[in-house]
Amino acid sequence: MNDPTPTLENYFQLMAANGADHVYRTAVSSGLLDTLAQSPSSASALAEQLDAQAQPIAMLCDVLKTLGVVEHGDGLWRLSPLGDGLLRGPYRTLGDPYWHHLPEFLQTSEPMAQMDDPAESEARYQGQAAALGWMLAPAASWAAESLAATLDAEGKVSILDAGAGSAIWSLSLAKRLPQAGVTAADWPAVLEVAKATAQRMGLADRLELMPGDLAEASFPADSHDVVILANVAHLMPPDALGQTLKRLAATLRPGGRLVVIDVFPGQAAGDLNRTLYTLGLALRTRAGQTHQPDDVIDLLHTAGLERGCCTPIEAVPYTLGMVTATKP
Repeated sequence: MNDPTPTLENYFQLMAANGADHVYRTAVSSGLLDTLAQSPSSASALAEQLDAQAQPIAMLCDVLKTLGVVEHGDGLWRLSPLGDGLLRGPYRTLGDPYWHHLPEFLQTSEPMAQMDDPAESEARYQGQAAALGWMLAPAASWAAESLAATLDAEGKVSILDAGAGSAIWSLSLAKRLPQAGVTAADWPAVLEVAKATAQRMGLADRLELMPGDLAEASFPADSHDVVILANVAHLMPPDALGQTLKRLAATLRPGGRLVVIDVFPGQAAGDLNRTLYTLGLALRTRAGQTHQPDDVIDLLHTAGLERGCCTPIEAVPYTLGMVTATKP
């Protein structure tokens, strides 16, 4: 007799996801989360403010607590860091604009947005960069620890963060290397987020800004010890990615490392997140795609680098990997 456990696990996972979705949306639409954003409150006080009943409010809050959206203590409910981040950031609606486009996408294959188009990317990405910096901080910390262990911790290290976004990847590495300096290259509006990240991490004096479009940027030859291309490769088809990697390889000093961090397969814990991400990427870009690690390694070798390898980043969201190669 076949073991029903895997089927039942998937069933309960799907049912739980649907229930959690309804609970969160009700908490938003009812004003419960916005009320807690003003100040902590008891279930009875929330019920009075929302013209609701205390017992259902308490039950809803119990589920929200399990989801990590609210916390409870001293008889009061309050927003958790996750709840606060969701309400104040661009993901309050959990990406609804993209997912609502899914039925039309099935019929037309046309994305809702084109975030791989420079005309759209700068304005849209500025709003997302800070949220991505928050979401990817654990992964950036894990990657930084791994990279720092292979570098001279006391020597001067020049880091180029190409398409830096919040610069969380490069700054997390610099935090572990006292003599490291970071050059963040991105659109001017996005670099404001990188500046804020550096200030928050106490690294403002070690950050230089290089405003411009990554596709058109010119980097000085033999100038950097580490080049990071994080959360960018999926916006490029293979040919464009290969050309970008060649330009970035040229700016490395001999012995320097090029690091491509992106969504790669390899961790079962991240399979659902990864497949959803791949679908979401198709909903918001025209040419974006996730790449296989071996294909990126081949592109790095074609760019003149050696010893390419991929390391899964064993941190939330368990979808990311770090492909590295060295300049001879």
